[in-house]
Amino acid sequence: MQNVPGPSPITTAFRELFRLTLATNQEELNEAQRLRYDVYCTELQFDAPENYPDQRETDEFESQSWHCLLRYEPPENPELHRIAGHVRIVHIEADACYPELPLVHNCRESLDPNDPDHPGARDPAAVCEISRLAVHSHFRRRPGERKSAYGDIDALADPQNHPRTFPLAAVSLFMASARIVQLAAKEHAYAMMEPQLARRSSRQGLHFRQIGETLYYHGRWRAPFHIRFSDAQLNIERSEQLLRPLFTMACAQIPKLHSYRQASKPA
Repeated sequence: MQNVPGPSPITTAFRELFRLTLATNQEELNEAQRLRYDVYCTELQFDAPENYPDQRETDEFESQSWHCLLRYEPPENPELHRIAGHVRIVHIEADACYPELPLVHNCRESLDPNDPDHPGARDPAAVCEISRLAVHSHFRRRPGERKSAYGDIDALADPQNHPRTFPLAAVSLFMASARIVQLAAKEHAYAMMEPQLARRSSRQGLHFRQIGETLYYHGRWRAPFHIRFSDAQLNIERSEQLLRPLFTMACAQIPKLHSYRQASKPA
């Protein structure tokens, strides 16, 4: 009988210690924004701290986004529980405040207007943007942790029972993003990201395609990228030891879709 590969030891260990959840109220959103401030402004200095006197990194797209939090929750040590990471998915539904994605609103000049996957060439109901991916320094692998907000996603080494060695935090947030995209029935996802992150994601099975020029944006050289959910889903299914176990985790922990404002409305 042929052996079927299962989840790797590192994904098994990760799922025992971490939990994915959508923000359900303003305080949870504040928690995510404080994490982003710590990573982007204080630690990596991508943005000036004085721009956020309340120590919460925010912008105008918060209210038309689904916000996902990654929490570190070791079962035997509740005193160590804390937020470990964040990512948001921005949408442009009919009632959205802004009728275009952030990368179009802020980086229009970098997009190739003739690219067939330009956001403007797609049905607005079918598009979304992955943004504000951030992992706390306590949960980023040491090599490169001072250079990026997500850590070294190539370093899939043995976890050795210590959260600092987990390179899966960013990958799990990408899988949470895929789950949100699935629930929202979006086919086209966009991201303004560093080309290095796109290359690393490709090595793990997530193939983002660059659809414009690289420019200096928010303290880093970034470019607009596009990925189709249907293509990503096929590669997730093929990745039996990494992506599929983390996507399964995201599906179990994010059973339905709601924004923090929808969740906090009175019944």
